[in-house]
Amino acid sequence: MAKSKEPARSVEGKLSSTSAGTAEGSRLRNWLALLPVRFDDRRFWPRAVMGMALRWGAFQLDWWPLREAVVGALRFTLEPSGLVSVHPDPVKFWVGHESVHITVSCTHVEVFALLCPLLWDWSVTPLVNLKRYFALAAGLAVFALVRLHVAVWLLSRGVSWVIGHDVLLGVSYFVLMASALKYGAWTKHSTH
Repeated sequence: MAKSKEPARSVEGKLSSTSAGTAEGSRLRNWLALLPVRFDDRRFWPRAVMGMALRWGAFQLDWWPLREAVVGALRFTLEPSGLVSVHPDPVKFWVGHESVHITVSCTHVEVFALLCPLLWDWSVTPLVNLKRYFALAAGLAVFALVRLHVAVWLLSRGVSWVIGHDVLLGVSYFVLMASALKYGAWTKHSTH
């Protein structure tokens, strides 16, 4: 009786496609392991939802005094160089012939609100967490001012606001969020 080679090929084909599928899954798992967060971690999602809610809440407020403070700091440092001039609106200034309006996003207050739940560490005292939040707020304020200085300088050199401000804002958000997701307190084991 002659043996047929056909079934062997189909079994081999199934085996090779199964191993290819395993290799594909392995590559996907390796790629996902590079991400700074494990999205299947139960501790992440409550903090992420709270952060999004706080971010939404931050956008609902006007933050007028904070926005005025940002404009004041920019005017104080940039007016002597002639890059900006006073605008009648206290949350705006002129760069050449273009009016620049400082919004809530310019202050990074919504980033602070988003990061707070991700950075709360249950293994330390609330006072330590508040000190960390103060350091985060100060760091974000300095970072926002530096970013806006660069954007104003680029705008004064003829670079469009979209590139000088919006692209820079997107990159800064990515760096901040990737850092928070990688080093956030939610990644530590806690008893709470």
